[in-house]
Amino acid sequence: MRLRLTLPIRTERLLLRDFASDDYAAIYAFASDPEVTGRMFYGPRDEADTREYLARMLASQAESPRVTWELAVVDRTRDRLVGACDLTLDDEQEADLG
Repeated sequence: MRLRLTLPIRTERLLLRDFASDDYAAIYAFASDPEVTGRMFYGPRDEADTREYLARMLASQAESPRVTWELAVVDRTRDRLVGACDLTLDDEQEADLG
């Protein structure tokens, strides 16, 4: 099973790209906010959780075959990382999009 995504993906307003190691502060800003994470499955993240999350996302980029694309969502008008989205292949017939 192979899926190929050409990154980054650009729309008029957004840029979807792989996370980078220097994204920590921006991730922590939204992932630690209870108002942002109130309906998320992970709840507010502390600093250690955020570092672990980013390390997992960076490691997933090197997997072969790659089955998880957790992407940074960047507001192009402000050049600011504002969130994340993901596509995870569970098997050849099923995937999760979030």
